[in-house]
Amino acid sequence: MRFWQVFLAVCLVSLAAAPGAGAQARVQVSDVGVRYEFGIQVTVTARLEAGSPLQSATLFIQPQAKPEALVFPLQPAGDGRVEYRYAVQPGILRPFERVVFWFGATLADGQVLASDRFAFRYDDNRFAWQTLEGGPLRVHWYAGEAAFGQQAFDKALAGLEAARRLVAADPPDPLDIFVYASAADLQSALNRPEQAWVAGHADPDLGVALVSIAPGPQQSLEMDRQFPHELVHVLLYARAGAGYTSLPEWLREGLASLAELAPDPDASRALEIASRTNSLIPLADLCGSFPPGAERNYLAYAESGSFTGFLYDAYGSRGLDSLISAYAGGQGCDPGAAAALGKPLTQLESEWRESVLGENRAGAALRNLAPYILAALVVLLVPLWQVFTRKPERSGENEHFLE
Repeated sequence: MRFWQVFLAVCLVSLAAAPGAGAQARVQVSDVGVRYEFGIQVTVTARLEAGSPLQSATLFIQPQAKPEALVFPLQPAGDGRVEYRYAVQPGILRPFERVVFWFGATLADGQVLASDRFAFRYDDNRFAWQTLEGGPLRVHWYAGEAAFGQQAFDKALAGLEAARRLVAADPPDPLDIFVYASAADLQSALNRPEQAWVAGHADPDLGVALVSIAPGPQQSLEMDRQFPHELVHVLLYARAGAGYTSLPEWLREGLASLAELAPDPDASRALEIASRTNSLIPLADLCGSFPPGAERNYLAYAESGSFTGFLYDAYGSRGLDSLISAYAGGQGCDPGAAAALGKPLTQLESEWRESVLGENRAGAALRNLAPYILAALVVLLVPLWQVFTRKPERSGENEHFLE
């Protein structure tokens, strides 16, 4: 396995924009290099020149979409050379994102200078990726022959069409899909302990989707399931922009599940059992993050897909688009549904449970009230039982006997 990437000096991009407003003089940078052991360490090297001795220097690293840069102090050598080794922290650098960095320098006379900006893409270089591309779509894989890659590209195109039937948005250009050969490889790329169970992932703001599909008998089925699922997230971001994070989780994952060309056959069974045992998760609880635990998390996905499918059947793609607009515009989970579809979320949920799951609302209400009704009956029946079983009192003065 190749651990250290060769110097990327030829791939580094110098950005003309100044990193600090009003800076006149600039520190000159040469011999810029980046190498990294993916997921472990990034090393940045350069030579800084300012025309006078440097007292200190600073490295700024800003991952894409992060509001603030990471700041690291540097100690320049006598010839101005600097080096910094950054130990990659979970959740900071995302795979395949563009990372911008620049330098600051303080001179002996106290003057502070800044450099031009540079950039590199933090590719997962642990694998020898192969690529097929056409239009905005680029599919990358490292396990499997050319036939596997061709099928992946064809399935990705079909998945994109399925996603666009639900989400009216143009895909970003380029749109990259990286096919990992195992969920373990994908999870190690994400380097996020809280997502140690995922098999697919999308970073919509990067225009990147990651899936885990091993070459073999199940590859076609998995492509039909995973490609459209992750591509819906990318299109939702293209449609909603910054409002993507305001969309309820049940809507994001419901649309993604609904787009799958090979639906999960076990989802209906899970819903049936949960409905029968009165253990469905209220949709209001699925507006934010899904519950932890494999069983409850699976049920959350099943409910979201079924409920979103119910909304699609009842209101069509225009109704779903109205929902996206309402939520992206900042409407809350219940009022957003009312604004888009004319009914609050709670009413829509009741209609879904009745029409799709076959629940009788009166019967469901009765089941929910059953424990309280039983308790009330106990409270009432005990005194009544005592009244009807009490023996009459006898008084000698009032008793008369017939002979």
